[in-house]
Amino acid sequence: MPIISPDLPEVLFLQSQNALTKDVPRYYLSTLPKSVRAVLQPVSGHHLLDFDLSQAHLSISGSLSKDTNLLEDLKSGDVHTRTGTLVELLYLPPKATRKLGKRINNALNMGLTPHGLVIELNDFIKDVGLIDHSTFTLNDATAIYDQWWSRYPDLLAFKQSHHQYIDHLRKSNKEYKHKLQTFLKI
Repeated sequence: MPIISPDLPEVLFLQSQNALTKDVPRYYLSTLPKSVRAVLQPVSGHHLLDFDLSQAHLSISGSLSKDTNLLEDLKSGDVHTRTGTLVELLYLPPKATRKLGKRINNALNMGLTPHGLVIELNDFIKDVGLIDHSTFTLNDATAIYDQWWSRYPDLLAFKQSHHQYIDHLRKSNKEYKHKLQTFLKI
C-alpha cells in the first residue's frame, strides 16, 4: 500500500466532488464503440466503473510539496482553466482553454523545460485547428514557464531538492558499484 500524505485525500476528495458537479457528462465507457464495450465484461456479480480523479497529479504534487498557492488553486476551482487563461490566444473557446491549461500543467509538473513546452504549445495549436494562429517561440514558452513556476515556488523547491537527492543517490550508487567491482575484481 502506498504511503500518502494526510492532506492528499482531502484535496482529491474536493476535486472529485467538483468533477461530479460539473455540467460535463462523464460517460467514458459508454463512448467506446459497442464492439469494444462487448469485450469489457465484468466478473459475475460485479460492475464496471469509470471515474476520473480530477487534477490528480497536481493534487499529489501540491500535497507532497505543501505549496500553498497550488493547494489554494486546487481548492478554489479548476486549476487547468486558470492556467489556460495565462496564455493569450484569441478566439479560444472555454473547453480549449482548459485543455491548453491541462497540457501546460501536466507538462511542467512532469519536468518539461521551455524547449519541450514550445513543442507542446505548437502541437496544441495544430490539435485544436488554430491554423491562423502564429506559432509559439521559445521566448513565449519561457515566459509561460517562468510565470508558472513563480506561482508555485514551494513545488519548485520540492522538485529541486528531490533532484539533488536523486543525483546524490546516483553518485553514491556509482561509487558503490566501483568499490564492489574493485573488490570482486570484475
